[in-house]
Amino acid sequence: MFYDRGLGDLAAMPVSSRSLKAEIERQLQACRYEPVVFRAPAWEEIYCRDAERTQSWDEAVASDLAVTSAWRGAGYTIVDLPSLDPAGRAEFVLALI
Repeated sequence: MFYDRGLGDLAAMPVSSRSLKAEIERQLQACRYEPVVFRAPAWEEIYCRDAERTQSWDEAVASDLAVTSAWRGAGYTIVDLPSLDPAGRAEFVLALI
């Protein structure tokens, strides 16, 4: 199974409640995924804002860095997907699993 988002993404989100933040961190360690996280790095050439993607380019890059840091901090290995079409990315992933 592949997930578009996971606990590492949640751990990167700003949370004002210390107890909730601690619980997210606890769950990130307790509910382990496979050790490799495939990352689709921010790709400026195809980035556009719309109703669902409201972040500016700079915000998107900062968010990507925060999420990547959270996954690494939880002990996961990050593998960047190449800047290819969906079929090329799928082929890349399938070759590694």
